[in-house]
Amino acid sequence: MSKWLNDDEVLVGKGSGGAVPMSPRMRGPQFGSPRPSRSPLASPRETVPEGSLTETMDKAKELFVLCDKERKGFITKRDMQRLQAELPLSPEQLETVFESLDRKSNGFITPAEFKTGLGELVGLDDTPELSQEEPEEATNQVDWSQDEASARFVDVLMELGADKLFKDQQELCTLWCELQRDRPELLSILEDVLIHAVSHLQDSIKERDSLEQALRRRENEHDQVVRSIYEEMENQIKEEREKHLAQDRIKQKQRGKQLQEELKLREQELENAMSKQKDLETKIRQLSCEQSNIKEQNQQLRRLNIQLQEQVESTREQLQATMGQLSLLQLNDTREQVARQRNVMKVSRNMQKEKESLLRQLELLRDMNKRLRDEKDAQQSQKRNPNVTKSLQKKGSIIGNYLLQEKPVKRQLSSSDELEQDNGKEVTNSSKRHQPSCRVRCENVEQTETQNKTVCPQRMFKVVFLGNSGVGKSSFIQHYCSGCFNSKMSATVGIDFQMKTLHLGSTTITLQLWDTAGQERFRSITEQYYRKADGILAMYDITDSTSFTAVRGWMDSVKEKMCEGVVLMLLGNKLDLADGHSREVITREGQRLAEQHQALFYECSAKTGFNVEELMSDLAGYGIVFLYIIHITFTFDCLACMVYACSRIFVYVN
Repeated sequence: MSKWLNDDEVLVGKGSGGAVPMSPRMRGPQFGSPRPSRSPLASPRETVPEGSLTETMDKAKELFVLCDKERKGFITKRDMQRLQAELPLSPEQLETVFESLDRKSNGFITPAEFKTGLGELVGLDDTPELSQEEPEEATNQVDWSQDEASARFVDVLMELGADKLFKDQQELCTLWCELQRDRPELLSILEDVLIHAVSHLQDSIKERDSLEQALRRRENEHDQVVRSIYEEMENQIKEEREKHLAQDRIKQKQRGKQLQEELKLREQELENAMSKQKDLETKIRQLSCEQSNIKEQNQQLRRLNIQLQEQVESTREQLQATMGQLSLLQLNDTREQVARQRNVMKVSRNMQKEKESLLRQLELLRDMNKRLRDEKDAQQSQKRNPNVTKSLQKKGSIIGNYLLQEKPVKRQLSSSDELEQDNGKEVTNSSKRHQPSCRVRCENVEQTETQNKTVCPQRMFKVVFLGNSGVGKSSFIQHYCSGCFNSKMSATVGIDFQMKTLHLGSTTITLQLWDTAGQERFRSITEQYYRKADGILAMYDITDSTSFTAVRGWMDSVKEKMCEGVVLMLLGNKLDLADGHSREVITREGQRLAEQHQALFYECSAKTGFNVEELMSDLAGYGIVFLYIIHITFTFDCLACMVYACSRIFVYVN
């Protein structure tokens, strides 16, 4: 049955539902019964101009070929969506056009469906070319009166009462003719199938008719019930309306009585108000007199207020002028500090130049001293052995004899270390830890004096770390000393101590790194250690604003109690976590705090080691510079010591 009817088609017609007792093939064919053709193409068409119709069909063909680029013979929804780049239509509009052309809803459009749909869109119901390109539909409706087999098939359908049951009879007729021509023995089976199908269809039609009648009866009953309910509702509404009207009348009467009573009360209140008004008028006269006095007082107060405002304005102008002068003083102070630093650098460079000239003079003096000693040795040897013939033997040079003298001869200006040894005793005890520890050692080898050698021992700097607990002080020291990061370090309790040796040029420096506890209960212990420190590093966490707030207190305390010449640094740790969301302290805030306390500012990462080595090297370098400057301050009268200190400063600066 699926070949004869589509899914969306409904059978229309009436039947008896009984089987035909006699097969139409047993009765034989009936000839001469003319039947009109039922071809749908026989319906009248509207007359359309031939030129416009041809042009429309050509455009339809071009559009179909444009859609069907793969030459499949049909168009799918995907082919239609490919036209988005070539047509000014959105994907939703193209999908709507496809659904309107796909009449059978089978997912594709044939050329006939395409042209038929376009013809309806442009106002053409049917076209001659459509009939030419649809030979199959035209041949489906043939004149059965000219074919005996077709006429006989029609008679069979009429006898079965199924001539109006099947919408498309061409396929069934073709099957009948083919079986009669090729397989006549199967005609009886086809007839039985048709009989059963027709009986089922007729039963279905009867059942549909009975259901329609029952539905109509149900609708009538429903209408009657609704009508009765509507009438009951109207009656109830009328009764309720009458009740409300009666209640409103009663309420209006009661309201009238209440209003009369209230009116009487209002009249009494009005009389009382009139008496009170008279009393108030007398009071108003009294108050007007008082008000005139108050106005005079207000005028006096306004004059006084104006005078006070003028004083405030003058005071404000003076304050602004004072603030301007203060800002100028601060600016001049900063400029003076910069100028002092530049002067220090210039002095160090000039001292380096003087040192070079003095060294050249010292070299000349050494050469002259050696020559004089050689001449003196030669004269003394000639005086002691004037007549003794010298035996042939291998001897060293004159300088060798000079180095093997029995009695040491005191040398003048042989090196800067001898002068430093003489003048080093004048330095006070308070500055001993800031002086470079240089010493002269003399030894006698085989009762001779060797040349003095300058020994520059290691510099020992005490560096104290300050900051809240958890900012990364211990991790920083661990990474700097061992070169690795330990993620499982616990909080420091009290004081921890580590040492690190580094080389700056020809100077070897040992740093004592004191790791202090950040808890409040260890605050007094921490203060005892940074009072005698050479370098102080105040650390905060750039991802924690509370640690930055706390480091201000540390910096204020350090500024009050630290010694002169101590290197002060402000460190922002955990730079590896400083992305756009977790960073809470910006770099500018740290720089501003460092400028307020005249400290060095760095940002580092104890985890990755970023900027760790650089800032510690800078700390050691600044410590050496401060030591040599203090040393120059105490021993400036000694020329050799000054040359030595300036040379060390120049070596570090370069």
